[in-house]
Amino acid sequence: EINGKHVPLSLLMVHAQDHLMNAMTVMDLCKEIIAMKKEEHK
Repeated sequence: EINGKHVPLSLLMVHAQDHLMNAMTVMDLCKEIIAMKKEEHK
């Protein structure tokens, strides 16, 4: 895209990227919750 070349966009790839981003967000949230719970038990 930077060089002006057209990159084909597939609905399946957009859907897959959406799932990946959701999974990454949930993982980050879980890490935050675990850290908060560990802090509570100190």
